[in-house]
Amino acid sequence: MTQQLARVTREHLATCSRSVDVLDRLCSFDGPDEDYLDLNWAPRYIARALTLSGSPAAEVALLDLAWAGAYEVNPSYREPFLPVMEAPRAIGPDDVPAVARRLASIDINHTARAISTDPAQAERELGFEAPTDPRGYIADHFHALRDFYVEAAGRRLAVVVWSD
Repeated sequence: MTQQLARVTREHLATCSRSVDVLDRLCSFDGPDEDYLDLNWAPRYIARALTLSGSPAAEVALLDLAWAGAYEVNPSYREPFLPVMEAPRAIGPDDVPAVARRLASIDINHTARAISTDPAQAERELGFEAPTDPRGYIADHFHALRDFYVEAAGRRLAVVVWSD
């Protein structure tokens, strides 16, 4: 299960909330490539690294919001015909700038240093198979997430998130 994000206009988000077909196209990557971000399995690694580094609970909650969204986009886009693992959720364009600012304040390099560079030790620390370069993986994916939100804020876009 991988974490997906898409940047959309306020109007597109409103249309997705009314139309399962439009939301399905969004979740099928029917939009500009630069407005999608595949976080892969990074959320679980980043969350665990935050915990291991002793990061404040507010940072952990912020990351959870950033990749889990604030509200469900369209309740009609659910089981039994849900084509994605979890119902898409969103953060509206009025709230995206605050998320972007708070993400920019996190020192991910400090967080990543809490994870061993030794893959076997990193796997024990993370509690699941570690990427080849766990510190780099965590930092790179966090920076991608932060930059995605910063651009969304600059363009006054909403962010839709889902697991695929």
